[in-house]
Amino acid sequence: MENQQLTQLIRRELPGILQRDREMREWVLALTRERYADKGETESRFDRVLDELRRDREENTRKWEENQQELRVMREEQNRKWEENQQELRVMREEQNRKWE
Repeated sequence: MENQQLTQLIRRELPGILQRDREMREWVLALTRERYADKGETESRFDRVLDELRRDREENTRKWEENQQELRVMREEQNRKWEENQQELRVMREEQNRKWE
């Protein structure tokens, strides 16, 4: 039997053999385990990645909120300084107006 024929036979028969023969199924899984992660390992890796993404998102949210608070404080301080400056200008204008009266 040639390689191509053997390959076709394996492709045709292997699914049924794996369903019927537990020992053969375990043997094939052992062969592939060296190269591919099993379902549990894959899910575990996936869960770890999701946990890492969640932690990163939480950290970024916390940093964003801190930054927004700092910006609010700066804006309030700038507004306060602006109002003080405006008040000083009003007082100066009033003084100038009184001098010219």
